[in-house]
Amino acid sequence: MPATPAPPIPPTCAPPSSLGSMPFDRATLESLGFDEIASRLAALCRTPGGAAEARALRPLTDPVQIEREQQRLREALALENQGLSLPIEPIEEVGADLERAEKGGTLAPAAVLRVARAMTASSAVRRFLLSGGGRGEALAEIARRARDLFALGEDLSQAFDSQGALRDSASPELYQLRQESRRLADRIRGRLENLARGPLAHHLMEPIVTLRQERFVLPVRAEARAAVPGIVHDVSGSGATLFVEPAELVEEGNRLTIARSAALDEEQRILSDYTREIAENAEALRANLAALSCLDRLRAAAVMAVRFDGILIPVGGDEFELRAARHPLMALDGPAPVANDIRLPPPARGLLITGPNAGGKTVALKTAGLCVLLAQAGLAIPAAPGSRLPCFARVSAIIGDEQDLRRGLSTFSAHLERLREAWECAAPETLALIDEIAADTEPRHGAALARAVCEALVDRGARLIATTHFEELKALPAEDGRFANASVGFDLDRLAPTFSLHPDVPGRSLTLPIARRHGIAGPIVARAESLLRQEEHRLDELLASLEAERAALLQTRRELQEARQRVALEEQRLFAQRAEAEESLRRQAERERSRALAEIRRAREEAASLLESLRREPSLARASQAGKALKAMEDSVSAPAPAASPAAAEAVDFRCGDRVAVLPLQRTGEVTAIDERTGMLSVKLGAMTMRLPFEQVRREPGQPARPKRETASLAPLPASSRPPAGGEPEPLRHADNTLDLRGLRVDEALAAVEAFLDRLYGAGEAAAFLLHGHGTGALKSAVRDYLRRSPYAARFEPAALDQGGDGVTVVRLR
Repeated sequence: MPATPAPPIPPTCAPPSSLGSMPFDRATLESLGFDEIASRLAALCRTPGGAAEARALRPLTDPVQIEREQQRLREALALENQGLSLPIEPIEEVGADLERAEKGGTLAPAAVLRVARAMTASSAVRRFLLSGGGRGEALAEIARRARDLFALGEDLSQAFDSQGALRDSASPELYQLRQESRRLADRIRGRLENLARGPLAHHLMEPIVTLRQERFVLPVRAEARAAVPGIVHDVSGSGATLFVEPAELVEEGNRLTIARSAALDEEQRILSDYTREIAENAEALRANLAALSCLDRLRAAAVMAVRFDGILIPVGGDEFELRAARHPLMALDGPAPVANDIRLPPPARGLLITGPNAGGKTVALKTAGLCVLLAQAGLAIPAAPGSRLPCFARVSAIIGDEQDLRRGLSTFSAHLERLREAWECAAPETLALIDEIAADTEPRHGAALARAVCEALVDRGARLIATTHFEELKALPAEDGRFANASVGFDLDRLAPTFSLHPDVPGRSLTLPIARRHGIAGPIVARAESLLRQEEHRLDELLASLEAERAALLQTRRELQEARQRVALEEQRLFAQRAEAEESLRRQAERERSRALAEIRRAREEAASLLESLRREPSLARASQAGKALKAMEDSVSAPAPAASPAAAEAVDFRCGDRVAVLPLQRTGEVTAIDERTGMLSVKLGAMTMRLPFEQVRREPGQPARPKRETASLAPLPASSRPPAGGEPEPLRHADNTLDLRGLRVDEALAAVEAFLDRLYGAGEAAAFLLHGHGTGALKSAVRDYLRRSPYAARFEPAALDQGGDGVTVVRLR
């Protein structure tokens, strides 16, 4: 097998633990559960390198590096959600094998196979990511740092059988030597079987052929030793059986031993060649394994994100908001923990969580801290979209029993040591998480110390989340806007915690109700209640009132949200109805327009046919016949529409404010605007307004009657405006001498007519065509009234039937 030259190696994929991270202290990582997350991530990996990267994972402190890690995971998660998980096959550790190969040692078959599988596994995922299909540029960038060693790995793997032994095909020499060995072994075995069934049968313990020290032997009775000459290779434990190689087969046995030895030498030579190839590609394989380890860790992180329904959130900026956050370890273990919103509303930098014991204060604290660490490690967190966090340079968690017997520190002393460390490191980019701050001492002094520590941390710009039972701290947010309250819920009816976190409301410790729940005798609880100061009773009553008010507000908010949803659904339904009605009206108008155009085309064709017949036969009788036909066509085209029914006539008489029925929708509405020029109404239907033609609407019965509208009629043109009896050539209508006035208001139309006539007059044109249509007749009348006074018009008349009829006025220019 020819050696494959090792290519130059680029920088490998550095694990995130070495990318700009700082040593978050071990106590914080352990107490918040980050180490446990890292261990579970390692268990999901398929390669030793991936597991090692997962265990070494640490939060990052550079938002740019965090975003890079998130982008890699975002692409891996997209593949996971598409069922295209990164195809990473399990492999074993090969670091020691590569070192041995580089030092000149010969690798055993098992080691060669381990290395070969590492080559194919790393190259397979590289090919997958570089094969296209939009599988992610960030992941492809990692894959490009590897080299394709798939062919070499395949060649090495195929040289071994399923038992891990070299195949005969590994080399021609090995094939020949093994064939010779098999031939000799078969011949020796056959001759021994003949002896065992023949003359030596009664000297043997049983008629079988066996192996001892790689030589074929027969089991001879000890007392028959002299009867079977040969070499004794072994003796049974009892001494009753001797394993003898008959003398007549010793020479053939020697030839078999020599052939086998030659085959072993050839195997070693082949393994030496394979080892040399591995050594030449060791650095390339290390680069591949570095990329594979990174990709394996990302695949495991994507699997974990899917398991606890996690998302990637923005890290950086000043907002601290976790929406519907769940504790990551609890979310992995199930059942699903209670989701809570944890936020520091500006300008607050400190959050004080209060409430009863076992109510979930510490869980909320740990949820916030662990989500911060995971997000800064580039991992997903179990929270809802809209969550975002600052990027912290340091997180200090002071949680649980801090007793240190080796240093002779009590629980409270160790707690104070940790508080001192947190204060010394406090800065705008730090986060302090303190469980039961200053609790293990005399309460009055502890409360004072707790408040002073909280204020000192916030004075330095640090963010703080602390849990406490001190009443004095519950009142701090009312005095200092840099702090906010939150409380864990408790069901007084069941005397059981709800584990829900309520923002902006301080919680009651409920020590005595919980004591009663846990079986403390009633008289003892009653005596304790009598010992409470009246002020404490009043505070508890105030907190209970606030909690009840908050519950009522939440109920009102839920009702408002439900009402908004109902209104939104109704609006969607109405808009859908409106769209359907408008589409129906549009189709109807299109059908009417098509019919009108077809009628006009038919009339023009008939008129042209009549004119053509006149030109062919210019007789008086023919002219009379054509005149009658044209008159009949004019009557059919300009005939008035059939009289509307009384209901329809009444329906056209609308006023703003009328209640009307919209026929296509079978709904009622109110008229808000009337456009007589277009014959359209604006009708308000609930939350929307529709434009509808008159014929689609009817007035509701029971409304005051209105006088019928006067129907406008066009008076005959005066004699001065009719064509002279002598007749002159009919002007031809074309685009340059035609002005379309349809759709314009009267004032707009008259201004346009004046400018148009002025332009044509200046150009020396003889005639102008004004297209006003029929409509209500108002525009036509206004135009013709203007023409009677116009200095440009010598006379005017309706156009010929084939040029628009009475819907067009022809102006003869002076």
